[in-house]
Amino acid sequence: MTDSPATAKIAVAAATYWVDRPFDYRIPPALADKVVPGVRVVVPFGGGNRRTEGIVLSLGTAQPGMRLKSIASVLDTSPVLSPEMIRLAVWLRERYFCTVYDAVHAMLPAGLWYQMESVYTLCAGFDRESAYAATGKSAQEQLVLDAVFAHGGSCPLVDLERLFENVSPARALQSLVRKGVLETDSREKRRVGDKKIRMVSLTVSAEDAQARSARRCKARVCVFCVFSIGFPFPSSAISQALRPRPSMRW
Repeated sequence: MTDSPATAKIAVAAATYWVDRPFDYRIPPALADKVVPGVRVVVPFGGGNRRTEGIVLSLGTAQPGMRLKSIASVLDTSPVLSPEMIRLAVWLRERYFCTVYDAVHAMLPAGLWYQMESVYTLCAGFDRESAYAATGKSAQEQLVLDAVFAHGGSCPLVDLERLFENVSPARALQSLVRKGVLETDSREKRRVGDKKIRMVSLTVSAEDAQARSARRCKARVCVFCVFSIGFPFPSSAISQALRPRPSMRW
């Protein structure tokens, strides 16, 4: 007797309130150690299997005869929700008539969130000459291929829409997909990038730094005194400290 495949109950971002419920997904063996309650995953959803983000609520096993879609990838290395936060999200859904995923979205900072980005890629077996030959006389399809080749063979949909300006590239893209020239996929992209702060620290002792700055202005000596604390200092704070201040008039 074979073991039942592992499954996960997932709150899906693409689900509206009226169809919102925990959806069962199969956990691929390669992701078995990564899929735990509280992590975010990418799953296929709907009739077109469009990839969307989801949050794992609980784990289980498949019932006999269940045909389940598989989790595509895991976005987090560790859970972003505790069991208490998961229970709170379920309570918020019942109390405020939102989806579970909307409740989760309100709990987590913006820097943790992803958005799914559609990408069009040149199919294997096509080079530049054969791809353009397949477009016939369609100027829009040729314009799409110009963008795909300019991006190295794979172009995000948002860049294609920017290229077409007020005209939708949807018809040209659908035609190229039907002809087998392009294939479409989705990939996750951080909505908010990490903030980077440049830190400055001394490469000499504090005494040596003060000695070297003895003939400098008092503000610079004060900065070196701050460095003597022993940890790096934001360069933006240094710039602000050295900025000339307007004189006060009474």
